[in-house]
Amino acid sequence: MEILFVIVPVLIVLGIVAAVIASGLTSKCPACGKWWGLVQTEKKEISREPGVKMVKRKEQHKDSKGNVTQIERDVQVRTMRFTYDGAFRCKQCSHELKKIWEEVKETW
Repeated sequence: MEILFVIVPVLIVLGIVAAVIASGLTSKCPACGKWWGLVQTEKKEISREPGVKMVKRKEQHKDSKGNVTQIERDVQVRTMRFTYDGAFRCKQCSHELKKIWEEVKETW
């Protein structure tokens, strides 16, 4: 039981460190290598495509006696895939670059 008091905080710290490293690397300037150096200067939507995906939803039901029943089920939801074209500039060296990326969002 005592080992959990060591392992859990270590895992939390490792998770935070991994998130910081991932964030810095995704916005790293390819010219000078500065982490968090890229700033978005332009974003233009190129296309959008409707789609569907399966997700797990949890529902809780309470009866008249106060008993709670939790149900997990697969649900098909509508999505929209957006494709963007963007321009970025480095805060450190003023290097400019263009990126194309996609985002998928649930729609109702």
